[in-house]
Amino acid sequence: GNLLVRNRIFRSATAERVADEQGRPSDALIDLYRALALGGVGMIITGFAFVHPSGRTSPDQSGIHRDELIPVWKRIIDGVKKVDSQCRIVMQIVHGGRQVSRQCVDTPIAPSEVYDSVTGITPREMKEDEIFEVIQSFGDAARRAKEAGFDGVEIHGAHGFLISSFISPYTNRR
Repeated sequence: GNLLVRNRIFRSATAERVADEQGRPSDALIDLYRALALGGVGMIITGFAFVHPSGRTSPDQSGIHRDELIPVWKRIIDGVKKVDSQCRIVMQIVHGGRQVSRQCVDTPIAPSEVYDSVTGITPREMKEDEIFEVIQSFGDAARRAKEAGFDGVEIHGAHGFLISSFISPYTNRR
């Protein structure tokens, strides 16, 4: 689109795992992103933030699933922009699908009930209304990111998470 980045130094999305039980990122994330901005990074892509409670991949994963998180993310953005107003920051959003943490989600969901040999889990097939709910959750998460001041959103659609499970004929047998 029309987003300009001052250099080609990008901080790729990496799971930081510094959030509390509500998915609220800690001050450690502010410190990390500020240090990256001070170092001259042109764009920071956050670690994946879950868009719906059913898509959380770890107890310490950051979330963007509730409006109450907007001020926390805004504070993070403001911290980066205070250090370097030209640094761009993009939020990566995700739903873990069949690869969620059993500590966070009782019943993992996916397009189809296909055993996952890595996690040892067979997810429950999503109902049509759940699919639409998750789609809406991605849209709501993007709105929240915009309201917090992010320069953009990146949708995580790889590594066996929910979106890639819909794309794969192995995990989507609908």
